[in-house]
Amino acid sequence: KNADTSLLAKNKSSALTIAILNKHPASGVALASEKLHPASLHHATLLAIQNKMEPLSLMLLARDNLINALDIDRRHALWHCANTGMIKPIEYLLKNKKLNLDTRDINGYSALARAINNGFVQIAKLLIDQGASIDTLTEENNTLLMLSVVSGSTEITKKLLALNINVNSKNNSGDTALMLAAATKKNELIEILIQADADIQTRNKDDLNAYEIALKAGHNETATLIRERSSRLFKIFN
Repeated sequence: KNADTSLLAKNKSSALTIAILNKHPASGVALASEKLHPASLHHATLLAIQNKMEPLSLMLLARDNLINALDIDRRHALWHCANTGMIKPIEYLLKNKKLNLDTRDINGYSALARAINNGFVQIAKLLIDQGASIDTLTEENNTLLMLSVVSGSTEITKKLLALNINVNSKNNSGDTALMLAAATKKNELIEILIQADADIQTRNKDDLNAYEIALKAGHNETATLIRERSSRLFKIFN
């Protein structure tokens, strides 16, 4: 009963962080309400989220005042929640008006970008409805629309297009969302993008358009779809 639960080991680990790292959620919950070393509380919170320990994460978030504090990769609690797909901790975090929704990590991914990239539709919709920016770009200048296309999320793609996201933005390779859909055989998304006025004739840095990208990837059905759905004069050659 007199054990000091706030003590740190030589490597700065606490009893709580050791319990989390060793996948002992019951021990973590037991320690979460005890005296904790301030320097390790936030670290333990992020670890619990990363390991998808939802009850423990909620307990620690209630004690952690470093809501916008970043780890070594510039990722805060909301980012990790969006990356792991835990909705209840996100709902708890969103109650804090000081929460920074749009913090981006070292690769340019915001919490919303991670949710979309991982196909967590409910979380992505929640963050968008709470005001998360839809204009953030990754380090490769991929838009959220591009991430939704690659993840195959029809619902998020439609939601982003309804918010007037630029359908023809290009990333560092000169690819558009339509080109990425063509490369990955996302036929349903291709129809949606074309209806949203995606430019079929524009070319990437390899001088390929969406039709040619689909052909090169061996997606003949996709290439035919792109050509047939175009309401404009299709230009195969320069």
